[in-house]
Amino acid sequence: FTYNKLLDKYKKEVARVVLPMGTYTKLYIGGNVFAWTNFFIYRLDKAAQDVTRATATLMAREIKQYNKSMYNAILDELELWHLRKLNFIDDFATSYGLKDISSKHITNLYNNAKNILKEL
Repeated sequence: FTYNKLLDKYKKEVARVVLPMGTYTKLYIGGNVFAWTNFFIYRLDKAAQDVTRATATLMAREIKQYNKSMYNAILDELELWHLRKLNFIDDFATSYGLKDISSKHITNLYNNAKNILKEL
């Protein structure tokens, strides 16, 4: 009753604040290979919150199960992402005469995402 009244004045995402936490919700989401790769790189990282990592893992499993070609394209894009980041770091260091720039963080992000996605 209250939710329906709120819908007269507010958008659904605002009105739903009065609904119980366990209310069933459908989520439709889309994205291209680049967007999904970027999402998984950062949301599967150990620095992400546990619930975020768990959700990202479930999403990756769904993509693998229902769209194998998208899943394989994400794995391919992950490799390209890593190479682009490493090249950027090298170019930046060379341009500014820096010797101690580490690509360890980029490689850690890459390895973590790659390992989780390949284990699915």
